[in-house]
Amino acid sequence: MQLFSSLPDDVLYVIFTYCDEATLRKLCQVCRRFRQLTSRDCFWFHRSRKCLATNQVSDVMRNRSCCSMTAKEKCRVALNWQRKRFTEACLIQHRTNYMPWLQMNSETLWVSQGNEILVYKHQPSGQIRRRPLCILRGHHEDISRFAISDELVVSGGSDRSILGWSTTTGREEFNIREAHEGNVNCVDVFNNFVVSGSRDRIVKVWNINGYPEERIRLTMEDKVLSVSVNQTGEVFVCGTAGCYGKPLVLQSLAT
Repeated sequence: MQLFSSLPDDVLYVIFTYCDEATLRKLCQVCRRFRQLTSRDCFWFHRSRKCLATNQVSDVMRNRSCCSMTAKEKCRVALNWQRKRFTEACLIQHRTNYMPWLQMNSETLWVSQGNEILVYKHQPSGQIRRRPLCILRGHHEDISRFAISDELVVSGGSDRSILGWSTTTGREEFNIREAHEGNVNCVDVFNNFVVSGSRDRIVKVWNINGYPEERIRLTMEDKVLSVSVNQTGEVFVCGTAGCYGKPLVLQSLAT
């Protein structure tokens, strides 16, 4: 061991490149020098890109993360998930039992609670401040789903309404009452367009540039449970209950 550790860094680097991930983890525990050598991103970069959810390759995942992890850290967190090693902590507790909809970016956690959306600031440590930054109000009944873009928070609720607020000021930007004949189960937003789906089996695309107006109406064969616009805004997909007709429908946003 003494002879092996006396080798120069360049020679050790070549030897370590032939080691698998399990061996590299063991080498980190041998001594301080080996730990520094095996912590280099060159050993972990190609492995980290294959990690589930922690790879931070896409812009969407990076924007949702509190911090940018090193390649080695990505592999460590992914391994803990695989081995079911985690620390459980209660971030927010409510007196009334809710089934909330959640969304989070690098700085803010958005939580639906009944007919309100609570906005919390979260810290780099992962902890949530107990007092919300603001509370978005306007729905008369429970919120079913909300979506967030760079500038807008758009929500649909059991009161058949679609509401939009500014992400920076919390001010209500638009309000579409009686948007559907049934509960608004799902919404998504891209630039100046909002896509909504309802129990009434209708999918609508709204132009919210100025006064909101209905632009496209599609009749599905079953109640609509989910809608999602792709990152380029060219197409959107609708998911239905699947009891009748096609469970998934892909539609162009332009037509």
